[in-house]
Amino acid sequence: MGIKQVLYVVAAILLVCLIAWGANSYPRKGVVDDILKAREGEIKTEYAATIKQKDESIAKLNKEIGDINIRLVARDQEILMLKAKRTAIKKPQTPQDTVEAFTALGYPPVK
Repeated sequence: MGIKQVLYVVAAILLVCLIAWGANSYPRKGVVDDILKAREGEIKTEYAATIKQKDESIAKLNKEIGDINIRLVARDQEILMLKAKRTAIKKPQTPQDTVEAFTALGYPPVK
């Protein structure tokens, strides 16, 4: 055998080794698909749990908003009532009106 033939054989062996190494170094499509499906299931489970937690948080906040709105309406009504009382106050015309006003405020007359 000549040198050319030996080189061809060595080159062929190297080529076969490179092809075998390249084919085995990359994972098989089935293996990658299985890993991706498993990870997809994990992500879906985590996402569902997160969405459930967020929905519960939103419901709690909506309930708090409703409670605050009810208290706000009650306070607005109280403010309107106090404003109406304030505008209904008249300047006392007689000393008896002054005594009655102080008595209503909790200051009884001194005798």
